[in-house]
Amino acid sequence: MIHIGSLSKPVFPGLRLGFLVAPPEVVAEARALRRLIYRHPSALDQRAMAIFLADGHYDGHIRRQQEVFATRWKVLLREIERQLPTCRPTMTSGGSAIWLKLPHGVSPASLQAEALTRGVVVEVGDFHFAEPSPERNFIRLGFAAIATEAIAPGIGRLKEALGVLSC
Repeated sequence: MIHIGSLSKPVFPGLRLGFLVAPPEVVAEARALRRLIYRHPSALDQRAMAIFLADGHYDGHIRRQQEVFATRWKVLLREIERQLPTCRPTMTSGGSAIWLKLPHGVSPASLQAEALTRGVVVEVGDFHFAEPSPERNFIRLGFAAIATEAIAPGIGRLKEALGVLSC
């Protein structure tokens, strides 16, 4: 079994620290590949993260983050249901984004461009699919960096952008 995790992304994204639990030969290959991309994280950064972990701060941070994300997820789903009834969210059980299936005939790239003019950033979803011919009517809505109180107005702006394209 192989397990890969990011230690720093939920706390300090710029640190680029993570872990790998895998058979020794996989670890050796991953280290060789990492050297081609990124030499070595700072020893000071690694030590700071080790202390942060040892003192239990990481666990507390993750618990608080889960609570915040759960609230934002609920608000986002509520606002999609209320303001975007022609779109269908894909239910998730975790993470910091949801997938939104757009009405037939709406181009995700066009919606992305129109939403951006209103200050809303969405991600076109088709390149996230592994299939050779993925569905082309999904966008990804991230909510990790969005204040809870900004979600409803943001969905309102997305509704405006969708309205322009649906006319």
